[in-house]
Order: sequence, then structure tokens, then C-alpha cells
Amino acid sequence: MADFSTCQVFELPNLIQIKTDLIRANKECSRRKLLNSAKWAAELSSAVDASVDYQQILLLQEPKMNGSYVIFTGLLKMMSDADKFGCPPDHLENEHLKTLKIELSKKYIMKELDGFCLYLYGIVLKKLDLLKEALEMLVEAVNYEPLHWGAWLELAVLIPDKETLLSLSLPNHWMKNLFLGHMYLELQLNEEALKIYQGLVDGGFSKSTYIVSQMAVVYHNMREIDMSVTAFAELQELDPYRLENMDTYSNLLYIKGSLREKAKFFATNLGIAENAFECSSGWLEQFKGLHNIAFKKICGESKSVQENSDEMNEWKNRLSNLLNDYSPDQIYNADEPGLFFLLLPDKTLEFKDVKCSGGKQSKERLTALVCENMSGNDKLPILVIGKSKNPHCFKNVKSLPSECVANKKAWMTSEFFINWLHQVDKQMTKRKRHIVMIVDNCPAHPHVPGLKSIKLVFLPPNTTSVTQPMDQGVIRNLKLHYRKLVIKKQITAIDTKTEFTTTILDGIHMLNHAWSKATQTTIANCYHHAGFESPIIAPSDDINDDVDDDIPLALLCRIGLPNGTSIEDYTSVDDNLTTSAQMTDTDIIEDIISSRSATDDQSDPEDEPVPPPRHSMSSVFAAFNTLNAHLETVQNSNSTMSHLNFVNSFVMKHHLHSLCVKQSDISVFFQKAELSKQD
Repeated sequence: MADFSTCQVFELPNLIQIKTDLIRANKECSRRKLLNSAKWAAELSSAVDASVDYQQILLLQEPKMNGSYVIFTGLLKMMSDADKFGCPPDHLENEHLKTLKIELSKKYIMKELDGFCLYLYGIVLKKLDLLKEALEMLVEAVNYEPLHWGAWLELAVLIPDKETLLSLSLPNHWMKNLFLGHMYLELQLNEEALKIYQGLVDGGFSKSTYIVSQMAVVYHNMREIDMSVTAFAELQELDPYRLENMDTYSNLLYIKGSLREKAKFFATNLGIAENAFECSSGWLEQFKGLHNIAFKKICGESKSVQENSDEMNEWKNRLSNLLNDYSPDQIYNADEPGLFFLLLPDKTLEFKDVKCSGGKQSKERLTALVCENMSGNDKLPILVIGKSKNPHCFKNVKSLPSECVANKKAWMTSEFFINWLHQVDKQMTKRKRHIVMIVDNCPAHPHVPGLKSIKLVFLPPNTTSVTQPMDQGVIRNLKLHYRKLVIKKQITAIDTKTEFTTTILDGIHMLNHAWSKATQTTIANCYHHAGFESPIIAPSDDINDDVDDDIPLALLCRIGLPNGTSIEDYTSVDDNLTTSAQMTDTDIIEDIISSRSATDDQSDPEDEPVPPPRHSMSSVFAAFNTLNAHLETVQNSNSTMSHLNFVNSFVMKHHLHSLCVKQSDISVFFQKAELSKQD
């Protein structure tokens, strides 16, 4: 058993050997598409001050397209398929992973697995929750291939304490120093970690951004603020554009009151030349005033709100004054629910209570800002926030039922909220109306100066479960109607024997349809339940009534609701979705940089099916005739036929207008038509 009872650095070989090892690690990891490990090895190699013959080293590492390398690429493909074709979050029921484990076990017994393949074996065991076996396999992987940093990191996740660490038989290789430093830092054994990293610096890694970054974090953990700031400043000199761990540096600058230094930090990472930006004290004061910077207590949900608390009593008094000063038509509430727009009943358990801040499930979610007044007679258009600015399904689309914006997490941001609020303010100004907009106090809802027709009011912190009208049933009503539309779409696909697909565009249309189903009665009652005292328009215990739709959701869900789940589970499955958060400095920098280089199409080609080709006008009018003929066979369809005729007239008018624009003289069009008949 290896002796790690002390934190003394294991003897390092000469720097030429270290650099040679790291070049080899970079090459081998790159060949196997292990890009993070390859990048890590390249960064560490560039920091080692030693002269080596790169060509000679690379010649010794020419790829061999057989043996373990071929096995590795095959296993990697199988793992990718396992993740792609059916992966519940816990992976335990993933048949693809179980099959892969059996295949790996056979090759392991036959001793066909090298260190990289053993690493994949360890990951599969970990995903199947076989943690003890995974730990043993990853130990074997780092002994076989100690230069693969990814295997060390996967091993670190499975080590809960120092006792477990000291019990492992790890290789007597210089890479174990880096692993020990990482582990001691993870276990908050900061003094031991510092000694190891200092030894590595003395041994030739003084210019490594990774080592300097780790030391800066260690100093931060030890509350050595000045030492940590010095280390981070050194790190920024070595790599001005490095973002990893820079949130910690930014927070330290804030603690030290160095807001101007923090501004310089942003300027550097955004590529602004040093001579192009001077952060004076005057600039700082102007910046605060321009962006209305103020401290506020962040609002959140609370299951148990103290009705007689000081904050609640203060809110009741303030609400009473608002109700005296404004009519129900002038009082609005806005909120942003998250929605898994692709979710079918059989996936309820998989997605239940998922917060979803990224990853695979983020491709299946939207955030929608909904807003309605207290009377329920002015429903504002939904603002939809997706992950892609211009997904494939938007091709040829010139009119959307809602405004759509996007960021990589599909979250509400202060920028989106401010823009939306200013648009509403302009609309209210044109309508010569003055309103109150009530919102929660989340990070995406800042104070917004310069509003002409809107008084912005924030709910007290941690009370939205009882004070926010949208949370009293409006959002639930919206999701219930949306789920019904999704299931009806699925039933139609089954009945017509066609493939069931739902794009973001479909989701936006169904979301707007569902929002139109929220009745004035429902909305007014929800305001009443939130303490907005006013005469209830019509008493109703069931907010889900829909006179135009007498098919209950419970009946629709029978086609796929799993055992042990209820209708309520399906309706509220995404209630806990994260819809906004305080952006870190790294998030801000990455968002600005990505917006600078963003293209019109930000979507993932695998996100959605390819959009259908644009329909010809003859097929469009044929569809109208087909629909009209069908409605003639349906009883009580007169009003629907009138609506269809209105839509038909609109399409015809638009089509004729486009023809007139294309033809310099409309007579030319009729001449062509006449010639066509003669032919």
C-alpha cells in the first residue's frame, strides 16, 4: 500500500522527462477525443521550461489503428449510444449501460483493456451506482496509465475522506503529486495542499496557470485574502483570458472594496485594451448611477409563510394602499414559470423535481413570462425564452405568436426583463394608462429607472407562494391546458400512424393556445387568493373548467401515465425548474463574448427534426378546401367555418399582395395566366 501519510512531494524526475510525458499524454488523449485531459496536459507542458525534440516524441507516438485503441473507440461509441438512447438521470435502468458493462467485463477478464479502456469501465460502473467496483477500476486505470488526468479526476469524485485516500494503492509516479494536491484541496486540508503545490512550484511548475490557480484557491480557503489576491493577479498576468476560478478572484476584489479593480478584471477578460479604459473614481460613481445599483434581499418561495411577520404586515398595508390608489384594471402581476415543453406522461418520474440548469434536459425546456391584470381582462402576450435564438424549425417563419429570446440556459435575465418592461411601458403610454407591475424580487428583476407609465413594485422576500397571484393557480392552469394539447397531439399521431414530434415552434403555439384558455374568472380568483381583496367575478372551486373542452386530462393521460404517478405529478412536474439566478462573473463574460460572435442560427443540429419544406400556395388553398369540406359534415360548426373563411381571406389577400409586389403591372400576371391556358 502506498504511504501517503505525509504530504511531502514525491521526487520529481528531470524537467525534460516531465515535458516528454506531458506531450505524450496530450497526444494520446487527443487521439481518443479526451479533450479536457489533452488541454490540461498541453497547458502544463507549456509551463515546463525544458527543451525537447517535439518531432522525435511525436514519431514515437504514431497512432496504431488496432488493439486497445480500436477497443477504446468502439467502447466510446457504445457509451455515447447509451447516453443518447434512453438515459434516466440515475442511469440504473439503462439497458444500454448494462449491456456495455457485460461487454467490458468480458474484455477485462481477457486482459484486453488498457488504462484508457479501464477508465471507461470505471465510468460505466459509477453510472450504474457500483461505486466500490468503480473505485477499484479507476485505481487500476491510473496505475496502468498515470498520465491520463481525467481518470484521476473521476477517481477523486469517489473518495469521501482522507482515510479512504490513504488506503488506495496508487502508482509511484510524479503525477500523484498533482492528484494529492487536488484531493487535499477538495477535502479542505488546505495546509497539506499548499505544501504540495509549493513543492511543485519549486520543482519547475512556477509558470503553470493550473498550479497558480490551485494555490490561489487554497489561500482563499485559508482566509489569506492578500495572498490569494496576489496569486490571482499573478495568474491573470500568466493568462489574461482564463475564466476558471475567476469568480473567486472577483469576490475577493469585492470584499476588499476594489470595485475599480473588478472593472479592470472585466475589461481584461472582454479584450478591451488597457489604454482604452480608465477606471477612475468618477467612472465608478457614474456606473452606479447609470445602472441603478442597489443592495436588496433576494426573494424566493417559502412553503410556510408567517402571516403575522413584520414583512407580511408591511406588505398588507402597502397592498391596501395600492388597492386604494389603483383600480383592478391597473394592477398587473408577472411571473416566469419553467416548462418541459416536450414532456409526455411516461417521462413524469424522470423529470420530477429536476431544477435543470443545463445539460440534456435544458434542450427540452422553455421559460415563459406571463402577465395579466387583476380584473382578468388584459392578458399580455407571453414572452418565451428558449435555448436557441434561431432553431431550425424557425426556417421560413416570419410571424410568431409570441416574442422569443434565447440564452444557453433558457433563463430569464435582467436584460430580458428590462427590455420587456420598457416595451410594456411604451404600450401603456400609447394607451394613456398608468399601471402597477408587481413582481418577485429574484435576481433577474432589478429596479428599472425611466418608466413613464409603470410603477414597479416588488413582493416581500420568501413569500411568493402566498403573495404572488400567478402562483395561486394561473400558472397551474396554463400548464394543465398545455399538457392536454401535447397529449392530444400524441393521440392524433397514434391514430394517424405518424411519428410524434414536437418542435420549439409547436411548443410556442401550444403555449399561446393554453394561455388563451386562462379565463377572466380564474385570474380574478387567483388575485383574490393572494390577498388582493376585490369582489370575485364568479365563485369557482375548479380553476380548470373549460367549456370548449370536456375531455378531462385524467382520461387523456391514461395512454402513458406510469404507475405510482398522478395527474398532479404530470401537471406540476416542472414547478421547481430554475428560471433565473444570480449570474456569476464568468457567466457575464461568456455571455458577452458569445453575443459578439453569435450567428443567426445558434441551435444544435440534433435538437429538432428538419423543418418541412415550404408549402406551395396551391397546397395551402387545397388544405382550406379540405377543412371546409370536413366542417360541413360536423354539426354546430357554423362559427368555426366563419373563422376558417376569415383565415382563408387573410391568406388570399396576402398572396395577391405578394404577387402585385413581384409584378410591375398586375396585368402582366393575368397575361401569363392566359398564355398558360392556351398552352
